[in-house]
Amino acid sequence: MQGEGSARQCRIKNVTVHSEDRLLEDAVERRIAIFLILNGSCEETTLLEASSDASTGVIEMQYAPDKNRETRQREQGFELMGTLSSMISTFFRRETVDEAHSVTVQGV
Repeated sequence: MQGEGSARQCRIKNVTVHSEDRLLEDAVERRIAIFLILNGSCEETTLLEASSDASTGVIEMQYAPDKNRETRQREQGFELMGTLSSMISTFFRRETVDEAHSVTVQGV
């Protein structure tokens, strides 16, 4: 990371996806995990660790169920990331609606 003031330029060198403490190396597992992260109903926690001179850093984003869902997960042994219809609707909306909430058509 480099720059002056509050503006920073960043270059991403590496991205890994983990499920709990297990690195997801299989491409299909990573695609499923990323789909669930982007379209499911988990809460995001972002942690930033910078070196002492702020020239390098690590951004870690964690996704987990909210507190009430964690309790249900412990009680029943699993937790849903959301309904499939909701995840598909979220995916479709992200691909077709711009920041001004107008419908857009990709590739035209």
